[in-house]
Amino acid sequence: MIRGGGSRVSGSGAADAVPAQPESPDPRGLRSVSVQPFKLLVAALMSAGVDVLDLLKDVGLSPEVMLEADARTSQATAMNLWSRAAERTGDPDIGLRALDTLSRDVLGLIRLEPRYLLLQSVVASRTVGEGLRRFVRYAPLSFGATSLRLQCDEAVARVTLVTEPDDALPRAFVQYLLGLPVVCLRLATDARLVPSAVGFAYHADLASSDRHRRSFGAPVTFGETTAYCEFRVADLAIPVTTHERAAYVTVTERAEAALRSLGAATAFADAVRQAISGMLADGIPSQADVARAMGLGPRTAARRLADEGLTFTEVRDLVLAARARTYLTEHAELSIAEVGERLGYGDPSAFHRAVRRWFGVSPRDLRLGRG
Repeated sequence: MIRGGGSRVSGSGAADAVPAQPESPDPRGLRSVSVQPFKLLVAALMSAGVDVLDLLKDVGLSPEVMLEADARTSQATAMNLWSRAAERTGDPDIGLRALDTLSRDVLGLIRLEPRYLLLQSVVASRTVGEGLRRFVRYAPLSFGATSLRLQCDEAVARVTLVTEPDDALPRAFVQYLLGLPVVCLRLATDARLVPSAVGFAYHADLASSDRHRRSFGAPVTFGETTAYCEFRVADLAIPVTTHERAAYVTVTERAEAALRSLGAATAFADAVRQAISGMLADGIPSQADVARAMGLGPRTAARRLADEGLTFTEVRDLVLAARARTYLTEHAELSIAEVGERLGYGDPSAFHRAVRRWFGVSPRDLRLGRG
């Protein structure tokens, strides 16, 4: 969902369906979800011979809403759709079938469609680790209040579903939410990414268990406290082959703006951005410099950024890249060297390398609109 796109909360609900009413006064808020993640489910339902139009009507979603780029609906309607999808197909693992519809070709189309901002942010990442962090951070853009957590130790990185104790999410939805970053990054790394372990809170029979293992390509256990997916820390460094430098900056800026429009937790990252911006006149600040200016220790600042799914380097690069683009494209009176100096680069060659890293083109080409 992108700021200013005219999104709406949809659906009035059939008589026997969960009422499709907004769960928040703000249809853009975290209590609403995007309709975009439903597209892969719809593809799976069509392949299973389900009357999708009738099912959408049953849960209070109109086909027209499904075509709107920024449309959002209530959490209750979304969960009702996943539950009814499993009922209509007689397949409790319809979430896995929806994941099967995501292919390299589909991923290529997603990269061209601004509406798929969450997955675009993943495939634009430089490494698997960055892709996982970005999926966790930007998940609210598609999935609202349902959140994930990424934790790492020396050997294992774990993505965990965060739910309240009384939160009963549909089984198919949990499969889809946990599996989406796995499948997306598997495709974006030419199948190099394989989880080391996967767990779900629900139980499964032998046939379903085998199906889970085939989908995730890893050992799967059931009856866990919550759903999780683990990766080897060494695998976080696997490069993402779909990474494009220019798209990385643009998609990240749009995703950050969309998060703020939803009211997501970005307060500390915003404060760090402001601190960096205010210090550029004296050179490019280090993490220690910024933490000190904010009255914090470097580790505390890093931890608080990590709580919001970011690193200091990512935040600083966003500030510098945004300013570089503004100065180069909107201030023709400034030479390229002067722009570099305003951003804290005393060495012009260092500024040229930074612009190429951010946008994939030289400062001159960016100024001429070639980036």
